[in-house]
Amino acid sequence: MTQDRKLRAGVLALLCSAYVLAFAPANLTGADDVNMLGVFALDEFGQFGKLWKMTSPAPSAAEALYRFIAYDYYWYGFPFFALSAAVFWPLRAIYLAAAEPGLTTAAALVLRELSPLFTALAIAILVALWTRLRSLPQMLATFAFLAALPAVVENNLWWHPDAMLLFLMVCAIAGLSLDRSRLGPWFYAAALACGLATATKSMGLWFFAAVALHLLRARSQHRLPQLALAGAGFAFAMTLAILAASPHFFLPSEWEEIAAALLSLQRDTHVGWFTKGQIGIAPWVAKLRSGFGWATLWLALTALCVATARRAHRVEHRDLAATLLAWLVPISAYFVAHVGMQHERYLLPMLVPLASCVGSPLLWDRLAGRGGQRAPRLLAIAFVAALCLQWGFHLQEDARRYHAVLHREDGHPALAFWQRVESELLADLPTDSGAHLRVFRDQYLYVPPSRQLEVHIRWHSTSHADIAEARPDLILLKRSNLDHFAAPDAVARSTDVEQAERASRFYRDAEADAIPGYRLLLETDFALAYGRTGLQLGRSQRAPLRVARP
Repeated sequence: MTQDRKLRAGVLALLCSAYVLAFAPANLTGADDVNMLGVFALDEFGQFGKLWKMTSPAPSAAEALYRFIAYDYYWYGFPFFALSAAVFWPLRAIYLAAAEPGLTTAAALVLRELSPLFTALAIAILVALWTRLRSLPQMLATFAFLAALPAVVENNLWWHPDAMLLFLMVCAIAGLSLDRSRLGPWFYAAALACGLATATKSMGLWFFAAVALHLLRARSQHRLPQLALAGAGFAFAMTLAILAASPHFFLPSEWEEIAAALLSLQRDTHVGWFTKGQIGIAPWVAKLRSGFGWATLWLALTALCVATARRAHRVEHRDLAATLLAWLVPISAYFVAHVGMQHERYLLPMLVPLASCVGSPLLWDRLAGRGGQRAPRLLAIAFVAALCLQWGFHLQEDARRYHAVLHREDGHPALAFWQRVESELLADLPTDSGAHLRVFRDQYLYVPPSRQLEVHIRWHSTSHADIAEARPDLILLKRSNLDHFAAPDAVARSTDVEQAERASRFYRDAEADAIPGYRLLLETDFALAYGRTGLQLGRSQRAPLRVARP
């Protein structure tokens, strides 16, 4: 590597570091305690509980290993949780040994910062693949466009496996691109990366077309038996990576839970999570526009990728563009035809690599007038002008989303509702450690951790059976759940009719203040509180309930 390229590599590294650090202020918010995680990101709340279990002390090494492997959150793969545990474990040990508060806030920051870290690494790899570190303006422009995609910024503001998946898929794409049809070490490195991506989330299985195209393009350098052997070797290496990254597969006691989670994930992905989703291209176009920009611009980027695959001067750029297209086409068809639960983040492993085509040398050569033809240069100038305009809109949307997360605690209705519950209903609760109150709450409602509170939660919806089992003193329900489940068409819109019928009966009774054994005590536009009949709750001049924050 020349001195100039080393300097540009250093600039790229500094840019990545600054990008990761820029998300730290926002990622510090919404994490005063464990339960606050569930107010803003329910997945973080569920994942954190499993992470705590994975890293809990055990009476023996065998038990500790079992707890670590049997993490019991099999919707997402072991690589994500293992890495998260590796960064969380030292924090947990330090804070608990010092008996200092603030563990949840510190852990949330470190765990959330994994997302911008993986994103920055993925973008840096794509920038290096297209530019070969030869042109600083080309590098900066490509990085800036990818880093400012609103869906990318949104995903960098929480702790979730999607950024890790993006990084691993980019590594798989890079492996095939760098292999140059040799079917050598880079080819099998792509297999390992694809296996790790599949172990994290099953999307990596859709890389098969890219591998098949790579083998097809290598036919001029290798005979058919060599191609067949390489294809089998790729499948073997990928399978080996999946199994090595999924040690819970080797625990028979977990097989039933694993199967149930994977089947549930496939069902929910197809029909929607409790509420029926919409299959087709229209909902995905809406997500494309909200998280990535104008659909016509993305059609132009796809056309640029096709042109690069056909006409780029260097073979590595043709291979890269062809790999991107072979990865994009089948998984896009699958999403349109099968996936009924749409999120912007699902598109990241597909559209971030496609967006990197703004670094294609074909575009930059035309922009510089290389080739001698005027029309292609004018077209390139118009395209870059549209990219710049779109980038400006992206920055505005990024600022809005970042500001919303940075200030999400300010006046949040869930936090404000708890303050009213505490001041108006719980002030008479004795503050001695023997006082005990059972609280049942809907998801996204806030109840702080306290030794005086035994909190129960039902994911998504509540029924009379849940209340009978928990026997709470206080029931906290979210207003939007009443509006949703008490609606006449609630059962028809649900993917789980039996559960929807039970929820509908309960929330209709709640709406009518007719929950057996309970009465409505507090009502706001955001939530409602019901107290057990005969329980004395009300205003008092005593000190409010003491809250123990971890």
